[in-house]
This record gives sequence, structure tokens and C-alpha cells, in this order.
Amino acid sequence: MRHTPVQDSKRGSRLQKLIQQLDDISSLTPLQKQHRINALQRMLIAFIPITLITLLVRLLFVSKWNINDYGILLAALGLNIFIYLLTRTDRYYLTIVVTIVSGALLVVYTASMSEPPHIAILYLIITPLTASIFLSLFETLVSSFVALSLLLFFGINQILPIEPLIFRNLLIIFLVLNTFIIFAGYQRNRLENERFALMRVEERSKTLEYLVNSISHDFKTPLTVISTSVNMIDKLADDERV
Repeated sequence: MRHTPVQDSKRGSRLQKLIQQLDDISSLTPLQKQHRINALQRMLIAFIPITLITLLVRLLFVSKWNINDYGILLAALGLNIFIYLLTRTDRYYLTIVVTIVSGALLVVYTASMSEPPHIAILYLIITPLTASIFLSLFETLVSSFVALSLLLFFGINQILPIEPLIFRNLLIIFLVLNTFIIFAGYQRNRLENERFALMRVEERSKTLEYLVNSISHDFKTPLTVISTSVNMIDKLADDERV
């Protein structure tokens, strides 16, 4: 079925509108970047003491030592501290890339240390889930791509001895959950952009109101003087007539 030029033009405009919407959602203002960094810092401030307390409890009360568990806890603690220090700098995108990649690799390391069939590899879904809460839609998509790539790489190459049937089920679960996560991230970013746009409109309205008040005040003073002078002249003219 052939399409007319009008139909092609409408489809092209819809595609351009969709691309523009995705670009608006993925682009971040400095205020949005700072907002995301602050949220990430709050999460890390909560995770660091929790990881440290868990490590101390295992050291004090667990009689049987498992070097793998301690390795995972120490890696998580060191990673949280490193990312927190990175958030104190002005390198936003470096912080995001390090957070996504290192978080996914930590999950893979945890899964490799777990018992077969290494179902813990499904925890890779935490990476895009966290990104959908704290980051932009584009960063959520990147996080999903990194997690899916690692899952396919370790599953297809049998680096982790996962049975094909279990791996297929894990992959289906991952894709379904990831679809909902991306949709939730899209909606959250759209609402957030609308909120920031409303804040900018309110700021412009307040600035314009202040400007109008300032201008009216500057004009009001000389107009008052002129009006007073005219009234005085009129009064003197009336007195002279009398």
C-alpha cells in the first residue's frame, strides 16, 4: 500500500515530535543534575553505614568465616565510599557512568560467588531500577543496556554455569521487568520536566512582577511631583483670579 505525501508528512511530523519529546526528557538542566546528585548522595549516606554495620556484625557474631561474603561486603563498602567522593566533584557524567558500570559488575561478582544455578545474576535488574528512580531516561536506557549485555555475555558464554532453561526464564523475567522500569522512568522524567518547567515559569513570573513594580515605582515618584506641581499652579492661578 502506497502512502500519499500528506500521510508521509504527518508520520514524519509525529516522529519528529516523539524524538523531540525524548530529547527533552533525556536532556538535563544544571538544577536537575544537582537534584539527582543530591538524591544519589542521600542514598549512599544510607548504604555506607548499613554495609559497615553488616560487616561488623558478621565479624563479631558469625563463627564460620566465608571469604566470599566478606569480599562482597568490602567491595560494596569501598564502592559506595568511592562513588560518594565522586559525587562531591563537578563531574556529573563520570559519576553516573562509574555508578552504573560498577554497580552492575558488583552484582555479577556477587552472582559468581553464589551457589549454582547463580540466580543472583537476576539482581542486575537493580541497576536500571535505581537509574529509573534517580537518573534521566537516557541514563536509564544506558543502564538497562549495560545490565542486559552483561546478562547475555555471562549466560551465553557459560561463564556462569547456568542451565539453558533457567537462563531463558531469567532472561524473560529480566526483559519484562526492564520494560516496566523503562516505562516508569519515562513517566517520572516527563512529570519531573513538567515540574521544573512550571518552576521556571513561576520564577519568570516573579521576575516580571518585580520588574513591573520597580518600573511603576520609578515612574510614580516623578508623576506625583508633576501632579503636585500642577495642582499648586492651578491653586495659585485660582487665587490670583480671586
